[in-house]
Amino acid sequence: EGEHFLALGGDLAIEGAGTGLHYLLLSSYEGRLQALQQTRAKLIGLSLTGVLLGALVISLLIRKITQPLLTLRDSAEAVGRGDFSLRIKEVSSDECGALAHAFNRMIGNLDSSRTELERTVGTLRSTDAQLRESREELRLIIESARDHMILAFDARGYVVSWNPAAGRLLGYTTEEAHGMVYGLLFSD
Repeated sequence: EGEHFLALGGDLAIEGAGTGLHYLLLSSYEGRLQALQQTRAKLIGLSLTGVLLGALVISLLIRKITQPLLTLRDSAEAVGRGDFSLRIKEVSSDECGALAHAFNRMIGNLDSSRTELERTVGTLRSTDAQLRESREELRLIIESARDHMILAFDARGYVVSWNPAAGRLLGYTTEEAHGMVYGLLFSD
C-alpha cells in the first residue's frame, strides 16, 4: 500500500513456438523516492538556515556601520541645544574615525568661540552701562549750565540739541531751533 513501482511490460517472441511470452517487470522505487524527499527537505532546511544566518550577519553589519552615524547625529543635536561637553569616541581610523575627529575639533572650536563671545558680550554690557552713565552725567551738566550756551550740531551744521540757556540767550524755543542751520542762529 502506497508503494510506488516502475512497470515495464512487453512480449517475448520465442522462435518456433506459436505464442510468445508476455512479461511484466515491476521495480519498486520507493526507497529512492524517500531518499529524494529527505534530500529535498534537508536542502530546504539548509537554505532557510542560510537565509536566516545571512540576514542576521547583514543586520549586524548594518548596525555596526550605522552606529557611528547615529552617535554623530545625537551629538550634533546636543551641540544644537548648546551642550558642548559631548565628544565622539574615535574607534576606527577609517572615514567614520576621521569624521569623529573633525566633529570633536569643531565642538572644541565652537566652545572656545562661545566662551569668547560671552566674554565680549559681558564687556559690551559693561561698556554700555558706563556709556549710559556718562551720557546721563553729561545731560545733567548741560541742563544745569545756566549762564553758558551748549549746542550740538550734526555734520551738515544743523542743530540737533541744546541746553535751556541757549534758548534763553538766543530767543528761540527748543522746537524752533531744532533743525536750524548754524549760520541762521548767529546772523544779525
